Amino acid sequence: METGDSIEGSGRKKRSRRRKKNKNAENKDVKKDVLTHAVVVPSARLSWRKINLLKELEEKYKELVIQFVEYGFKHGVTGHVSLRKALYEELRRRHPDLPSHYIYTAAQDASQRIKSFLALKREGKARTERPEVRKVSVWLDDRLWAPDGYTAVRVATHRGRITIPLRPTKQFWKHINGGWRLKSQPKLKLDEKRRVVYVYFVFEKEIEEKLAKGVVAVDLNENNVTVKIGNKVFMFETRIRGITLGYNSRREVMQSVKGNRYTSRALKRNELSKKSDIRRKIANLIVKEAERLGAAIAVENLPRDAPKI
Repeated sequence: METGDSIEGSGRKKRSRRRKKNKNAENKDVKKDVLTHAVVVPSARLSWRKINLLKELEEKYKELVIQFVEYGFKHGVTGHVSLRKALYEELRRRHPDLPSHYIYTAAQDASQRIKSFLALKREGKARTERPEVRKVSVWLDDRLWAPDGYTAVRVATHRGRITIPLRPTKQFWKHINGGWRLKSQPKLKLDEKRRVVYVYFVFEKEIEEKLAKGVVAVDLNENNVTVKIGNKVFMFETRIRGITLGYNSRREVMQSVKGNRYTSRALKRNELSKKSDIRRKIANLIVKEAERLGAAIAVENLPRDAPKI
């Protein structure tokens, strides 16, 4: 009986191992990918006390980033861990009132800036000899901020924590209610003139890759977007060229009359907004149709230096 029991037990173990192997094989067949979306949410109009406090925080953070960038570029250090180890003690002495995790996030920020500059330099596209830090967005981690419901965030500063009320956008609620997971590293961008802060939230969602049942071919042209679905070809007229020429002539007239830069910048924003709206609407139609058919979308491989219309 003892021998039979042991044989039966070993048989169960073998069957359980086979089941695990089959499950692992099934999991390998189903590939999963993680999508990330950035959503910008403006704050409510803040008091001057909070604006001045955030301005001081931004200046201190910028100083940290500049020191990391200068050290990293001079010594050939690009990893944020190595940068932090090299300068942490010195920066902690200089900024004893600043939460230490700002040193961590500033090192990550500087690391990305150095790597981006070196990549541009290798391609011959760098405009300066050394990386320059002109504008910054304050990076936060899970120790430096906490959500206060969905309509406010609490941020750690060199003078304690402050609450920033938010004005959530449609895109924000769409991601919150659509099963997206909020990552723990938002960014803050201060707009002193409007007395608001823009919070850059990052959402991520895990999706499963499925085998495509067909292909939707897309051809991008100056005035139209041509789409082939099955044996049918559809053409969407964008009239981008007409918009470009119209705004160009309008800018020339406005500059000859008023002669200020504000008008030119305002017209440029309107032009880009109108073009972006057309492109997004067409892209949305194509994606929805491809999703309905379970098809993949094939777009021509344009070079980086292709002119933007």
